[in-house]
Amino acid sequence: MIGMSVKAAKAGFLDRAKVMRAVDRGRRRSLAKSGSYIRTTARRSMRRKRGRSRPGQPPHAHVGLLRDLLFFSYDSSTNSVVVGPVAINKRSEAPAVLEFGGRTRKPYYWKGTSSQITVRARPYMRPALRITRNELPGHWKDQIR
Repeated sequence: MIGMSVKAAKAGFLDRAKVMRAVDRGRRRSLAKSGSYIRTTARRSMRRKRGRSRPGQPPHAHVGLLRDLLFFSYDSSTNSVVVGPVAINKRSEAPAVLEFGGRTRKPYYWKGTSSQITVRARPYMRPALRITRNELPGHWKDQIR
């Protein structure tokens, strides 16, 4: 016999719901830091310059629209974070074509026509993840209190 009442013994055990809330809160906080870090790295890789970037290099930010439309979001169904550009409009293939390369249509607004062009890849999200990959585990340190 330990000399302890049942209530006192139960009070000494971990509160499972409280622990799970702390773990979930820490996970969301860590993923938000990681998503923010990757997004910032991708944004900084897009320099404000004239002309086209070289294939294999991040695209130049002429207006800054692509750079301003990079976001991150916590996906609760998979307990992960999604980082990337949002669609400007339903027809725009620009973010995906810039990242992976491919064929797209180039509109000529003054003619009312368009032509199909091939764009070589100018990745900006994959290099951002590769650059930040080694620092991401540090975002998980001391998250559960």
